Amino acid sequence: ACCSASSKRRSIAAHEANLRLNDSGQYQPKMMRLFVSQNLPFAPIAKAWANKSRTLEPQDDGEALRQIDVMLAKVLSNRQPPYGITGGLYDALAASDGDVIAVDNRQLLSAQELFFEKEGCDICPEAGVALASLMSKLDEGALRHSDIVMLNITGGGLERLARDYTLIPANTDLIIPRDEIGTAAAADKVQSLFRREAI
Repeated sequence: ACCSASSKRRSIAAHEANLRLNDSGQYQPKMMRLFVSQNLPFAPIAKAWANKSRTLEPQDDGEALRQIDVMLAKVLSNRQPPYGITGGLYDALAASDGDVIAVDNRQLLSAQELFFEKEGCDICPEAGVALASLMSKLDEGALRHSDIVMLNITGGGLERLARDYTLIPANTDLIIPRDEIGTAAAADKVQSLFRREAI
């Protein structure tokens, strides 16, 4: 089993790597179950998968942004993930008998605390989502003790880094307000960054 809260493209890549290894003839063919995670309340993939739909439900922009503001693992808030396209996440989940798990902020924080307690290292919220998802699958009895599990833990030690070193924040070259996203004015501002470098 592979449990990941990282980019959905990485989850697809893990599935495709599994297929290539099986096709190579160098290993005993074995299909990995793919478990991907989302952070409630913004979990459109989990909702679509629960309904066995390859189409994400349309969502009001204001409601989506409200939900994203609430979630702690904001990196997981892709509003246009490669889910329903041919060869996308839906196909990888279906082929691997996988699942999508949605966990709330409380579960995420609890998983982060547990990892720090056991390993002595802080992990980022996205990794907390992955660990909380794995824990929920164990609680469900969906995994056996003999199963081999690959858990994708990212962002370890960021709090320790900030504690041990003086961090210098990067200067922002451009900030585009939400109401300008997708407009010609926003595109012109982005292009101006490159025109300035050319000079």
